Amino acid sequence: MSTPRLSITCVSLTLIWAIVFACGCKQSPGEPPEGAGSPAAPTEPLPQPTEGAGSQTASTELLPQPPEGAGSQTASNPPSSNPAGPPSGPSAPPGLPAPDELVTVPGHPPPDKLVTVPGPPVDTGPARITFQSTVYEFGAIPEVQKAKGSFQFTNTGTGTLIIEDIKPSCGCTAIALDKYEYAPGEIGHLNVVFDPTGPGLQQKYIDVITNAEPQPVVKLIVSADVQAFLIIDPRSLDLGVIPYGREYRTSVSVSSPDREFTIDSVKTTNEHITTRVLSEEEMRRFPGADVSSGAKIVEVIVSADAPWGSLFSWLEVTIRGKPPHGLARIVHMSRIRIQGQVFGQLAIEPDTYRFGVKTGESFERRIRLTRRSGESFSVIIASVLLPDMPEAQIRLEKTDEHVWELTLTATAGPDAAHCKGTVTVKTDVPGEETVQIPIVGVVRTAGR
Repeated sequence: MSTPRLSITCVSLTLIWAIVFACGCKQSPGEPPEGAGSPAAPTEPLPQPTEGAGSQTASTELLPQPPEGAGSQTASNPPSSNPAGPPSGPSAPPGLPAPDELVTVPGHPPPDKLVTVPGPPVDTGPARITFQSTVYEFGAIPEVQKAKGSFQFTNTGTGTLIIEDIKPSCGCTAIALDKYEYAPGEIGHLNVVFDPTGPGLQQKYIDVITNAEPQPVVKLIVSADVQAFLIIDPRSLDLGVIPYGREYRTSVSVSSPDREFTIDSVKTTNEHITTRVLSEEEMRRFPGADVSSGAKIVEVIVSADAPWGSLFSWLEVTIRGKPPHGLARIVHMSRIRIQGQVFGQLAIEPDTYRFGVKTGESFERRIRLTRRSGESFSVIIASVLLPDMPEAQIRLEKTDEHVWELTLTATAGPDAAHCKGTVTVKTDVPGEETVQIPIVGVVRTAGR
């Protein structure tokens, strides 16, 4: 029977074709398959099928026979027009795609429908910083509590924004920033913590320095109405001219939003100035005192032995009380300035030699020493003690019968310094034969 022979022949042809296809895929372009020989070489004769099953001569390629009537290829077919080139690529076996056929994987878009996912923005120009607002209003806040706020900004440029530095104008303002580089379109927050150092309307400034164009420095403003927890009235005690050799008394009032507050201590920084808190009974006799308000009266006393000339001191008051919205009592200190002049027959204007110079700079400062009665007097000698400027000198000149001009001349040294000194003057005025004039100054490094 011919049917089994035909089946065996077809299976053999398929296996041979698969081997040839595998070998052909491993060759480099332009090389014939290994062992294939010349394109014109005849192939091994195949077993002949039975009669009526079709025929294939020895000169045909090892391919399955087309169905009857589809035509045949014989040994008389002419060789390829390019015998030196590579043989034609094999066709794919049944059920597999051809080598040059595009395969679409299920679940993935075809090449003509690929989706482009945008990447991160690319720097293409300058950065620009835009603040939502450059002013932050805290409004009314307690003196004894910190306030927190935030400035929002956006990089509205096309390049990376770099925060190079942040400079607050006061140590009472703390700054926090999550990072210092922001991509185009990115939003940031500059957080501010304001810790008040005293009552009243306050404005603080923050300089933000960046690589932004055209404005690399932006000035931010923090403002607040700080409500005092400890109120000393007046806020500065100016004593004016106090008679030399006599005791002098004045007073200040101390109050708080907490009427139940107590005073822990009252101190001064000048040994010639003392204080005393009046008792409730004394306050009832004190002119203008309101005991029902909870305020206290502190008496300030300048002793009779206070030295001639300028007078200065800090008055520091410490209280204990409960702040607004607070649950526990706290301790809080506040202070004010006390200043004046202690003069007898002689007086000076101004009351202190003051200067601010750069390193290596020479300067002059003048003071007028006057006899207040208009009587004539003499300056016998004057000397200067200024340790930071040992070459300093005093020049004397009598400009009127009762007026002398005292000129301080000096040259700053090579180093920055805070300077203090004294000019001592000998006169013929009874009781004021020796008077001293203070010197206070600052030497800054050149170029600053």
